[in-house]
Amino acid sequence: AAVAAARADRQLIVRSLLVRALRVHLTVRSSAAGVAALVAASDRLRGSGAVHGLPRGLAFAAEGSSGPIASLAGSLLCAVLSLTRAPLALSALGLSGFSGTAAQLRALVSAHYARCVEEQLPTLLGSADVLGNPRQLLLRLERGLNDALGDGPSADGGLSLLANAVTGVSLSASLVTSSLANGVAELGFGRSEAASRSDALAVRGPVRSAGQGISMAVESVAQGALTGLTGLMLQPMSGAQRDGFGGFARGLFSGVTGAIARPLVGAIDAASLVAEGLAASSATSQDDELQVFSALQRRARLPRAFGAHGEVVPYSQATALFAAALEQLRTSRGDARFQHDRLVGHAAGVLVTTCHLIGIDQATLGTRWHLPLSLLAFAEVRGCELLLHLSRGQSSRTIRCGGDQANALRALVAQAIALQNVHHS
Repeated sequence: AAVAAARADRQLIVRSLLVRALRVHLTVRSSAAGVAALVAASDRLRGSGAVHGLPRGLAFAAEGSSGPIASLAGSLLCAVLSLTRAPLALSALGLSGFSGTAAQLRALVSAHYARCVEEQLPTLLGSADVLGNPRQLLLRLERGLNDALGDGPSADGGLSLLANAVTGVSLSASLVTSSLANGVAELGFGRSEAASRSDALAVRGPVRSAGQGISMAVESVAQGALTGLTGLMLQPMSGAQRDGFGGFARGLFSGVTGAIARPLVGAIDAASLVAEGLAASSATSQDDELQVFSALQRRARLPRAFGAHGEVVPYSQATALFAAALEQLRTSRGDARFQHDRLVGHAAGVLVTTCHLIGIDQATLGTRWHLPLSLLAFAEVRGCELLLHLSRGQSSRTIRCGGDQANALRALVAQAIALQNVHHS
């Protein structure tokens, strides 16, 4: 503590500091869990250790509380804190002859950028998805009117006005319905299911035509109805197997909630997809903003992976590839057995999680085989092979490895077993 205090009081002398002006376009997609974690982390960094200065319901959500008020607050938080292409201009920052502590320097920099954000709050609010991004709608109408009346009335100008009006209204409808669907999902789904839905939307990519939007809308409605019915049948039985009558009651409540929420979210998503497809079909070839947005929606690389304790691990293409395979296994099969798996590591084409060993085809991200850790007695290295000895009288499994991959894989298996033992204890 004394060392930390001495470092905090250490004087800094800055002869000159210049940060150039920056203009960014913010697109923010939020979830209740993500926003709550961000608020709590920010508050801890300020040294308070608790959430202060928030409305009561939002404080409940940020502190991870449960109950109807916290759920409703999280749902509202998710719906409101989503922006699309919000312009934010950060003015240049210049300091010269500064003398003070690091905390004072951070305060000066933070105050400068906080003022920039405060001055542009109306513009940021005008880009809110829950309002339909009225800023983009007004800009498109302005562009269409300029084309229609700039050099006198003309057929091309009239078509431009119609195209911009249809595109703007369709995009606004898509954003409003998408925000509504996100809010209902946060309210009616479990947090892990809502997070998986958000991840799936992030990698879906833009809808490029009205036909594609209608096709995806039909699929969304069917998937919502199917998953709602499946959950209604399976969740009470699963709860009863775990916790008896109490588990059955909780599973029945979750199943009924999901049976209402999942088809509703599927229907709202369908409306959003149709509106987005209509906007893409009505956009003109000169609509640079929509083209840039479509390009930005295409993911440049696979998402970062999360480790066995939920931490963000350093990025590597291989780790991200195996994490994507695990996510695909969860979503494509809808198999509850993999819902609680967390990534431990990978070696020799084998994904090691906290619950399973999974053989992955790296070309297609498909699953070649999987083995629950609970069936594994111990692992043994024999040359360039790893021999998995199974319990309950089952035959062993041999994994061919190259170089030191066998030892690396055995170490990962031992780590996964240790994590599972800690969890069960």
